[in-house]
Amino acid sequence: MMMDEDSAKDLLEGYGIRRPPHFIVRAERMGALDIDALREAGVRYPVVAKVLGDDIAHKTELGAVVLGVRDPEALMEVLRDFVARFPRADVLVEEYVPHGPEFILGMAEDESFGRVVVFGAGGTLTEIYNDVAFRRLPVDEAEARALVAAPRIGRVLAGYRAMGLRQEAALRAIEGLSRLSVERMDIGELEVNPLIIVGGDAVALDAKVVLRAPCARADGAPGVATGSPQTDAT
Repeated sequence: MMMDEDSAKDLLEGYGIRRPPHFIVRAERMGALDIDALREAGVRYPVVAKVLGDDIAHKTELGAVVLGVRDPEALMEVLRDFVARFPRADVLVEEYVPHGPEFILGMAEDESFGRVVVFGAGGTLTEIYNDVAFRRLPVDEAEARALVAAPRIGRVLAGYRAMGLRQEAALRAIEGLSRLSVERMDIGELEVNPLIIVGGDAVALDAKVVLRAPCARADGAPGVATGSPQTDAT
């Protein structure tokens, strides 16, 4: 089962990965929504509007995300369109965060190595860039530093062209994910893409968390499916 994006980002905030300022428009409140309410929601424009749902994984392909919404009036039009096409769905509205390079940070199950963390070049062209590195989880500080340095994009976190991106922010995000991998065995897959660095913080612009399927234990109680035994992965 997949968490919706709002729940996934709330989870990640507990492990040091921030999210943009935001508010949720609940499906049952759509009919009573007005421009004044949107103006008083406490976010700055432009914003990004996304349909929420644990069954909506590819928002862009479904037309369930709209970028660059410039003001409350434009947002109202977007919400009306979403209501027509996704009548029972809540909508996540987030401030647009200006940023530079985009990264990917994730966790997956590998048949040979068990739980692994991935870090590298993110955004819509992640598969084309193919600039990522993996390490076996959990990682210590030295392994996190090696992970950041391994992909080519890691150079932008090491002072490349004075871009001012702080490596420590990426390291804290990796160390937080490593802690999550130990504390939340019910999570089978996690992906933050894009992950951006703003000031001293790592910020999740999009996030996906997939929960493991429950399984029965030998004593008949519910349990969680586990992955393969871990060996070294570099």
